[in-house]
Amino acid sequence: MPDQLSEPVAAAAHVVAQQLGLDADQARPLRVHDAVTLLLPADHVVIRLVPESEEAVARARRAVQLTRWLSTQNFPTIRPAADEPTEAGGYVATAWHEVPAHRSGSPVAVNIALGRLLRELHTLPNPPVDLPTADPLARLRAALRLDAARPEPVLARDETAFLHDRIDELAQRYAGMRFPLGAGLIHNDAHPGNLVPDPSSQHGYLLTDWEGACLGPRELDVVLVGAPGSRFGDPDDERLAFTNAYGYDIATWPDYQTLRDIRDLHSLAAYIRAGTGKPAALTQLRIRIASLRDGDPSVRWAAI
Repeated sequence: MPDQLSEPVAAAAHVVAQQLGLDADQARPLRVHDAVTLLLPADHVVIRLVPESEEAVARARRAVQLTRWLSTQNFPTIRPAADEPTEAGGYVATAWHEVPAHRSGSPVAVNIALGRLLRELHTLPNPPVDLPTADPLARLRAALRLDAARPEPVLARDETAFLHDRIDELAQRYAGMRFPLGAGLIHNDAHPGNLVPDPSSQHGYLLTDWEGACLGPRELDVVLVGAPGSRFGDPDDERLAFTNAYGYDIATWPDYQTLRDIRDLHSLAAYIRAGTGKPAALTQLRIRIASLRDGDPSVRWAAI
């Protein structure tokens, strides 16, 4: 097991592999964040581990059930390699069939694919899976509760107070919004980083990372890439490529900025969870909170 992984993660990966009859000896980390994704090359399987909780088990189980159903609808998605999540060493694990590596296209091409994938997803009926109703700030509230319970929280008291006040303000505005695209099945974390190149897909990519999928306003999927004002400095031609592929310009909707603000605030949750063990995540968290408190949208954020 590679030394980039912490000992608890490596141990959990070995247990999960044994339970599934897989070989973890040559496991290679693909992504290490609040969730850890590993490739088991001998079996062409990817396993994803997240810290164990009742919510994590429910999210993992929904992801497996939903992607199995999406495959029956011929929607381009990754496919589960195990019927149920596995729990080991304080982690919840799901197993997925590896998608062979292929070169990704330009950012514009990726955004076109994302727009087309979401347009297709949003035409599907509600699946026969017990999905929750969208609550776009729930994960941030949970992260704040987690941090408050730590012996040494990563957030200062004034930062926590600011975030609670901002959550309350935006939640009240969200409750009064009307959504022109209607409601239905949404991915709920639709961005280019969740696409995997696959020439067998009609759009050239598969959509991954379904743990947060739910039923809710389709604008929640569109706003991340489709709205102006990206804090990552994404060029406007990339936004327009997505918009044209999806077939709707969210910038024409008067309430898009409120939804953009909600999504920006929501993004702090992963960095709060990862902040205790990942200095780069903590640094980025400080940058994001400071820019939000200062009301300065010109500060560029980075993905860690």
